[in-house]
Amino acid sequence: MRKTEYENLASQNGGGSGIRLAADIGGTFTDIAAFDPTDGSLVFGKTLSTPDSLIDGIANGVDKAGTAFPDAGLFLHGSTVAINTMLERTGARTALLITEGFRDIYEIGRVNRPDAYNLFFQKHEPLVERALRFEVTERLYAEGEVYKPLDEDGVRETCVRLREEGVEAVAILLLHCYANPAHELRVREIVEEELPGAFVSTSHELSQEYREFERCSTVVANAYIGPKVKSYIAGIDDRIRADGFGGSFLVPVTGGENAVEIALFMGLEIYPFRFAIIAANGLGGKRIAPTRGVFEGELDHLLIDDIGVCQNQGTAYQVA
Repeated sequence: MRKTEYENLASQNGGGSGIRLAADIGGTFTDIAAFDPTDGSLVFGKTLSTPDSLIDGIANGVDKAGTAFPDAGLFLHGSTVAINTMLERTGARTALLITEGFRDIYEIGRVNRPDAYNLFFQKHEPLVERALRFEVTERLYAEGEVYKPLDEDGVRETCVRLREEGVEAVAILLLHCYANPAHELRVREIVEEELPGAFVSTSHELSQEYREFERCSTVVANAYIGPKVKSYIAGIDDRIRADGFGGSFLVPVTGGENAVEIALFMGLEIYPFRFAIIAANGLGGKRIAPTRGVFEGELDHLLIDDIGVCQNQGTAYQVA
């Protein structure tokens, strides 16, 4: 994001004096950076992280920085909640709906092995057990034309099983949906009707790859972390709004080059991008680390290094 974009966002929604806040939550400490564009001052607040309620650590850090949410016009927060959920395997109980005949593609994957001569090699345990993978009667040609119509009644019957199994999230992967998403969209509509409140993710909105396994693993990961990420971000948004914040809440996404408005991030129109924050914390941190440069003007050349202990990656040395 360029300086003018930050300025425009900071001036929206009556964001107080326009102080710009950035928060980073680590395994031990929570760090806050508060920049005041009126006098160019940059203040930092460091406090112990609060694992039981991470937002409390943010609030404490903002207080230590000598400011308050009502005075802020912009709040930027990078998080490791997505990748932690994957590594700790604490995501939602997820089901996979997939084209008939391809139930096991998610577990089979590709025939290549990362360590071909390791006799003790073991594949990762799938995020979705086989009992929660259900076939959908339908088929499209590679060009997107319908070969076999979608069996909507069959999808509704499957939804009964999903309710019985206590499924919280549903990943949908149908063949050649990148060429014609109609069947995936219809399956999503049915699932949302039959399982109100469930997190539903469709593969064509996440990836346009023409092979099935890559889209399948991506949509499963998105569904698996989706409910937890949504709850986490919504909880922070609710808390800072209750504390008087009236500005723009941004979340950096993977790559670190950009951030998205939280209202859009949580909106149905781009809901798949919750998966995009899975590696956003370290990358976003290096993007916003030169706070003065980002907030005050353009930077022609910049080298940033970061040595530290990350919650999920151990000790790391990173350069951008």
